[in-house]
Amino acid sequence: MEKDIIVLTCSAKHSGYCVAGIDLETDEWIRLVASDDLDTNEIPKSFMIYSDFTPCKPLDVVSVDIIEELPGDIQPENVLVNLRRKPVFKYRVTPDQLEDYISSSRYIYKGTSSYMDQSTALSCGYSLGLFKVQDIYLDVFEYNGRMKTKLDFKYNGRFYEGWSMTDPAYYGCDSGKICDEGLIVVSIPEDDYNGNYYKFVSKIIRL
Repeated sequence: MEKDIIVLTCSAKHSGYCVAGIDLETDEWIRLVASDDLDTNEIPKSFMIYSDFTPCKPLDVVSVDIIEELPGDIQPENVLVNLRRKPVFKYRVTPDQLEDYISSSRYIYKGTSSYMDQSTALSCGYSLGLFKVQDIYLDVFEYNGRMKTKLDFKYNGRFYEGWSMTDPAYYGCDSGKICDEGLIVVSIPEDDYNGNYYKFVSKIIRL
């Protein structure tokens, strides 16, 4: 089944990518997965290279071949993609064309905390969202010998601090302000970490 989607995130996941966006037929979120195994369902990096060897990027509209829906308890948006057929580029959109997909939720996943427990994650009913935020800051620091990247921002007048960030476009950057206003894609995983479900900022789109 062919679907046209706006790619909104192509974020780091294991050795590949977490790829998600908007299904243009339904205007609903969709996440591409490579299998029904949580340990191996990331999309290979090679899949996100077009036939002309240029990379697929967020805001690209592409056609993909979907095999079946694979909804999870936390991630109802998951679909199994045919890895034998690469995405076909159609055109690009601009950030202002995403206005209809921006969430109007009072909070991001029911609170300002960067994580939540299982019952809260299950009650959300979705695992992907697009939010307009202000005063986006990158915090890069060393922890146990490894570099960590966190994000601080303001949403609906409230401060959100120390959120995990998986947008590879900002890996290797220094701490500091990214922009006064932007759109962020926030995703939550199907599996927990030490009993908690973390909220990942998987894409930052400057405005």
